[in-house]
Amino acid sequence: MHVCCQEDDIQSAIHEFYVEVLNKQCLLNVEYKNAGVDCVTLCHVDSKDDVAQLLLSEGWLLVEPRREKRLAKLVSQYQKAQEKAREGRVSVRDWLSPLFQVPQP
Repeated sequence: MHVCCQEDDIQSAIHEFYVEVLNKQCLLNVEYKNAGVDCVTLCHVDSKDDVAQLLLSEGWLLVEPRREKRLAKLVSQYQKAQEKAREGRVSVRDWLSPLFQVPQP
């Protein structure tokens, strides 16, 4: 996942992530590793809502394309959530301007 590279957008996305997970029980699943960093999915225990999908549909994150066959369904769901935000111009004022991605370490 990526966020737009403007500092205030990054801080807003981080804040929204905290709102979704702080003091809430979540299920964590490691999906893959990228440069030695675990890339995970988080789901709320009570509702089973995927945190990334919620943030994508609210326009706080961008999907990173993946080619692994086992991730195809997950990436497809994430792309649909991202498109929903893009079409509705939800939360991110940068949908109208070019999107930049945070460089990968």
